[in-house]
Amino acid sequence: MLLVCTNCRREWNVGSLKAGVKVQCPSDGGPMVPAASQGTPYLLVHGGPADGQRFELEGVASIGSAASCTFVLADASVAGFHARVVPEGSGWALESLAAGGGLKVNSLAARRRTLADGDWIELGDVSLTYVAGSRRQVSLSVLEPGPEEPVARVASAVTRADAAVQQLLARFARVEAEAAALEKLQGEQPLAERLVEAVREMFQPARAAVLLFEGRAAASGSPAMRLGASWTREGQTIEVSSTVCRRVLKTGAPLVVGDVLSDPGIQPTQSILGARTRSVIAAPLNYQGEPFGLLYADTTDLPDAFGSEDLPVFGALAGIGAMALSADRLAQRLEQESVVRAHLARYLAPELVEEVASGRISWKPGGELKEVTVLFSDMRGFTSASEHMAPADVVAMLNDYFSLMVDEIYKEGGTLDKFVGDAIMAVWGSPVTRELDSLAAVRAAMGMQRALAVFNEHQVARGRSTVAMGVGVNTGQAIAGNIGAPSRMDFTVIGDVVNLASRIESQTGPGQIFIGKATFDRVQGQVPIRPIGAVAVKGRKEPAFLYEVLWATQERERPTLELPRRVHCHGGDRRQAWPALLMECDAGRLVVAARPEDPVGDVLHVGPVDAEAALECRVIEKSSGTDRKGRNMQLLKLEVAPADRARIEQLLSGR
Repeated sequence: MLLVCTNCRREWNVGSLKAGVKVQCPSDGGPMVPAASQGTPYLLVHGGPADGQRFELEGVASIGSAASCTFVLADASVAGFHARVVPEGSGWALESLAAGGGLKVNSLAARRRTLADGDWIELGDVSLTYVAGSRRQVSLSVLEPGPEEPVARVASAVTRADAAVQQLLARFARVEAEAAALEKLQGEQPLAERLVEAVREMFQPARAAVLLFEGRAAASGSPAMRLGASWTREGQTIEVSSTVCRRVLKTGAPLVVGDVLSDPGIQPTQSILGARTRSVIAAPLNYQGEPFGLLYADTTDLPDAFGSEDLPVFGALAGIGAMALSADRLAQRLEQESVVRAHLARYLAPELVEEVASGRISWKPGGELKEVTVLFSDMRGFTSASEHMAPADVVAMLNDYFSLMVDEIYKEGGTLDKFVGDAIMAVWGSPVTRELDSLAAVRAAMGMQRALAVFNEHQVARGRSTVAMGVGVNTGQAIAGNIGAPSRMDFTVIGDVVNLASRIESQTGPGQIFIGKATFDRVQGQVPIRPIGAVAVKGRKEPAFLYEVLWATQERERPTLELPRRVHCHGGDRRQAWPALLMECDAGRLVVAARPEDPVGDVLHVGPVDAEAALECRVIEKSSGTDRKGRNMQLLKLEVAPADRARIEQLLSGR
C-alpha cells in the first residue's frame, strides 16, 4: 500500500496493512493516508507556496512563476517561464527555458534531461520530484503488523529504506564535490587522473581507467581509443573488454554487468578470461553530444560487486568528467585562437583579424596564385635629416611615422607585409581577397601622403626636420603563402608584380604616387589621375606605362556640400525609404546617422529628400552612438558604387 504523509507529503510503500491500523510518518510523525492512483506521471513540489502539490503530466507543460504557465510556482527564485516538460517516447523530458539556466537535475546543471523515476529537480529554491506512472516508491517488503507494535515495525522498515536513500544522496554529494575539484584542474591528464581516483575511492574496484578517443576518431565511428589514466591493485594489469566498450558507446548509456561469465550479452573472450574480469561498470564520457571517451571500472574477485544502484552515481561522475574535459578543450582552443589572432595581427587590419579567426573570411596559408595589389613606400631625405639627430630621436620619429602609415594601410583593409629600413610593403588581395582591392590600395597611398603632410606640420611646429615620401602601386598575379626557412617563415607574396611595384616606387619624387597600367585600369574615373607615359624600368626590357595619382588635387576638390544634411535611404524600394542624416562625404565614402530601428542591409541607396535619383552604396561598417540630445542612433559607413562616384555631389545636392 502506498501512503503519503499529510504534513511533509513524502510517500512510502508499506506493503499490506490490516484494517484500522494507523501509521505515522517516520520523518516527522505526521499521520499517513493512502496516496492517489499512480497511473499518471506527475511532479511533486517541495518548498514554496505550492509545497506538496502534484502536477500531473498529460502534455507539453510550462513551469514558472508567470500566471500563464501550466504549472505555477509563485516563488521569487523561479523565472517567469523557467522550464517545460515535453513528451519523449514513452516518457518525459525536462527543458530549461530560463536565459541564465538555473535548472538542476539530481544536483547537476542541465539544459535538457530525459527524466527518470525519482529524479530530483531544482528550479531556483523550489524542488520537485518526478514520479513515473508505474513508480513504486520506497519498497519496504510486505508487512502485516499485528496489534502489538504496528507503528514501530513499519517505522523500523522505513528507517532502513530511508538510510539507503540518505546513502545515495551522500554519494551524489561526493559527485558534486568532485565537480568542484575538476573545475580547478587544467589539462587532460590531470582531469583523467582525478576521475580515476574518484572511482577508486567511491566504488572500490580492482581496476579503473579513463579511455579517451584518439583525435576525431569518435566522429568517424572508429573505436580507436587510448588510455588517459588508470589505477590497479598491486600486481594487476589493465585489460578493458572491447565488448563492454562497444555496448556502452553504441547505447550512449551507463552499463553494469554483475558477472561477465554468466551475462548473456557478454562473450567471455580470451582477454576477459585472461584478465580474470568478473564485475564491470562503465559509462560514456559525453557532453552536449560530443563524445570524449569512456569511464571504466571492474573487479577480479567477486561477482556482483556493482549493482543497478551504482549506475546513476557512476553515470553522474562520468557526466561531470565529460563536462570538465569539454571545458578544458574549449580553453585550449581559445588559447590557440588567441595565438592565431596575435599572429594574424602582424599582417592584417584589426577588423580582418576577427573575420579570418572566426571563419567568416577564408585564409589558405598554403601557396596559391592570386591577383594582388602591392604598395611600396619609401622616405625621401630621411638619411640626411637623421645625420643631425640623436639616435633616440631617430627611432622615435620612425616609430611615429610608421604608426601613421600603418594606420592608413589598415584603414583601407590592407595587409602589412614588411618594413625594409624606412620603406614599407603592403598588400591587398592576400591573404584576404575583397572587392575593390586596387582602389583601396590607391586610397591608402593617398591617405599616407595626407597623413605625412600633417606629420610634417607638427614637425615644423616643434622645430624638427621634415621628411617626404614616394609611393608606388601595382596590380597583378603573385604567389601568396608561407615562404622562408623552417626556422623562420613569413606569409608574403612573390612575383613580377612585387618587383614592378618596387621599381615604380623608385621612379617617384617626394610627395608623388605612381601606379602601373593594371592598377590604372581598375581605378580610372574614381580618383584624379594624369598619365606619365612609358618609362624605362630597371630590370625590364619593355618600358612600363605609369600614371600619377593627384592626391593633393582631390583634397582640394572635395564635395562642398553643407553637412550635416537630411537624406532618404532605402534598400532598393524607394517606397520604403526612411529619413537619415548625412554626416560625412569624402572620397567616395559617406557616413550616415540613422535610427536604431531603421532597416539596414548590405546595400543602401542614399539620395536627397523627395528625389528619385540616389547613390548606390555598400555598407562597410556599422556602429552605435548617441546624438546631441542623448538619443540612440546607428552610424553607417558607406562606400559609393564606382559608377556613381563621379556624381556624388550632384545627386546629394539634388541638382
